[in-house]
Amino acid sequence: MAFLKFEPFSIKKYWQYFVQRPMDQGKTSGMLRLQNLHCGEQRIHRLIGRVWSDFLPRPLKSVMLSYLSSEERERNEAFKSDAQSVVGDYINSDTIMHNY
Repeated sequence: MAFLKFEPFSIKKYWQYFVQRPMDQGKTSGMLRLQNLHCGEQRIHRLIGRVWSDFLPRPLKSVMLSYLSSEERERNEAFKSDAQSVVGDYINSDTIMHNY
């Protein structure tokens, strides 16, 4: 939590008083607080993103187009056709969920 600067849990005394000490004493309150922090993982993910953005450069994005040869297109269409046939057979025989 200190690395993430997740206030107030990044303050060592606060962490020890509200989380670590109760857990060491076998009290459920420390574990519940820790679980609540875990359940708030979206908050933590946003926080991590903000912390990392301070250290890492902005990513470079580029789009590169790639074209399949006629042989690759034919092979791709054959795979697609085979897959559709197999899934269609599962649907028709009502076994789609058994072959998930």
